[in-house]
Amino acid sequence: MRRARMVALVVGLIVLGYFYLQARRSSAILPYSVGPVMISDSVLTIAFGSCNHQNDPQDYWETIAGHRPAAWPGSRYGANPDGELRGSNARAHLLPSNIQMLPAGRANNAVLTALVHPKAATDMMLKPCPESPNCVSTQSTQPKKKRDPIPFTGTAEEARAKLKRVIGDMSRSKLESEEGNYLHYTFKTWPIPYTDDVEFIIDPAKKVIDYRSASRVGHSDLGVNSRRMAKVVLAFTAE
Repeated sequence: MRRARMVALVVGLIVLGYFYLQARRSSAILPYSVGPVMISDSVLTIAFGSCNHQNDPQDYWETIAGHRPAAWPGSRYGANPDGELRGSNARAHLLPSNIQMLPAGRANNAVLTALVHPKAATDMMLKPCPESPNCVSTQSTQPKKKRDPIPFTGTAEEARAKLKRVIGDMSRSKLESEEGNYLHYTFKTWPIPYTDDVEFIIDPAKKVIDYRSASRVGHSDLGVNSRRMAKVVLAFTAE
């Protein structure tokens, strides 16, 4: 009997250790599925290149200019993107146009983001739920995971402040990022601290809040994400 108890204890500790390792893994890795999908109603053309033997004959600049590129990013090695367009054909066809010369290196990112996703022409949507059952979303196309968005009255700013109060009152929650009408929270489950990602998009035009709640690792969540979001909806509507 004592031996059986010892075996059961060891097996239990191994299983518990496995779950805790999975929980630590979930907190260390941000899944690719987190983050809004930007939807733009415009098409942007960007021209780029480097080390193109600028002293040789170049008969392609007229074709490039014909595509009406909006921007030319500087290379990671050059501080002056204009210096990369030394050829007379390039200057004749590109520089007099409305092309925007972008700075080099990582400084390109912010400028390119503004060009690709102009605020006036951009909407956001949540990424799809995976095939596993540990996710619910108001934008899911899977019937078992589909939930209704949260309606609100007043302005988007008031709805965002109210939502932050509701989530702030919930245990083991943390605001990871906030950008405009998009909010990303993480929740730690109990007793084993798995990390779940909860995202919200506030739609001022439709007067609703879309959300997505998903586990980072594992397959089944035993209904945790669904119950959590039901509590959020109830608290939001009751406030």
